[in-house]
Amino acid sequence: MRLLKTCTDLGGFPGKTEREQRASACISASLSLVLAVEYEWAWLAKSEIPTVAQVLIYLSDVKTIRDAQIRDAHTPETPTSELELTSTIRWTCMSIIVVRRVLQTFDEVGTAADRVINALAKVRGVTEGTKDENATKTAKTLGIYLRASWNSAASLHQELIRNVHPGNVEDRVRNIMEEKKSDITTLDDTWNVCGWAEETDDAIVTLAQTLRDVTSGVIDRFSGAVLPWQEDSRLESERGVQSTPSVFMPQFIPPRLLIQRLWLCVSALRGISSAGWGASAYKWRKLGDLSAPELTMPEMCKLMVETRAETRTPMVTQLWRLQDLRSGGLVYSLELFIQAIKSSGKAASRESSRELYGGTFFVITRRWREKYKHGVWTEQLLVDLLRRVLPTSGDSSSDQVPTYIIDHLITFVADVLGTKNGSHVEDAISQIKTYSERPDNTSVVARDVLLRFELART
Repeated sequence: MRLLKTCTDLGGFPGKTEREQRASACISASLSLVLAVEYEWAWLAKSEIPTVAQVLIYLSDVKTIRDAQIRDAHTPETPTSELELTSTIRWTCMSIIVVRRVLQTFDEVGTAADRVINALAKVRGVTEGTKDENATKTAKTLGIYLRASWNSAASLHQELIRNVHPGNVEDRVRNIMEEKKSDITTLDDTWNVCGWAEETDDAIVTLAQTLRDVTSGVIDRFSGAVLPWQEDSRLESERGVQSTPSVFMPQFIPPRLLIQRLWLCVSALRGISSAGWGASAYKWRKLGDLSAPELTMPEMCKLMVETRAETRTPMVTQLWRLQDLRSGGLVYSLELFIQAIKSSGKAASRESSRELYGGTFFVITRRWREKYKHGVWTEQLLVDLLRRVLPTSGDSSSDQVPTYIIDHLITFVADVLGTKNGSHVEDAISQIKTYSERPDNTSVVARDVLLRFELART
């Protein structure tokens, strides 16, 4: 820790190279100790985490690591040196461990997550039932509204970007408004009924900022974990609409804000229809610009399209994640870990990466039975994560997780769910069974796990 602290002193080294070398060496040594010894390291206490975070952030800005991250995420075919690759993997693993430690030691995160759950529960205005039961009902309702809004906005978007002769723009807008009347009505209705969700949105924005603050910004450096809200000029002439924060986390979406941004397309269409293309309050280059930017964001499209089952709407899954965070964030940490692996391209599949990534998985899940008071929501989120990890026929190579990580995950699922009952347990068994029967599956772990489940039920 003393050496790590010296790395935060800009004037303590004769040049950048010496500082980078010491910072890399300290992070490598710290990671090696954490992976090698199962011990509650006092040096990684709450008061010391900002120092480790500061060094990690410094290293993420160092050219060798930053360039390697960009290549792994966007151009995996470009070779990366062994030194760059190892440094990047060690940075990723230590950063995940620091976030995991933060979630275990900082009460602020659990408190902020609980505030969102309270906001969801309170809007129902009932006293019977537990807070979590009422929050679940609200999350299901919000999920229905959000999905309806998204589908209608996407339908409008496809019409707005259709490659047709422009002709008279005003006439085309009026035709769209007539032909898409049902979608416009849906967007109007969902926006009008979601005023009660503003407190939930505020609590989610606070939670996202709390996560960024307590991790000292480390979480911002994970690919896809924190994204900018694109500026939306459609807000300028609207009254009573919600202001947009500068950043958001795809795993914690403010539902009313997203519904608002989807609905603003309708408001813009009405402005053009009544005032004309040139005289409206908006200055558009093309009709497609009327749509919410989120409709073309890969992260948002994946979130909204892939969770089609009613029991797994984005809002219900988000509630499970909030409940998991309130209890220490075990599965949330695993989600970040899996996303980091997917973002690393082929790096995680290399034999030299196996010990580091595998060891980090075990640190995240270490002593979960003793240290972690999980509820059924954590089990449900774990099963949902399993669905996102197990390969399917439509997966691209960049979406696939190495077999050794899959083996670790399904073994952990069996540890958590082996003696449990419920539809989510049957869902997990079904997923693992389908995976074990894939012709390209060479691992015997899935079959062993299925046998464990079978023996537990006899």
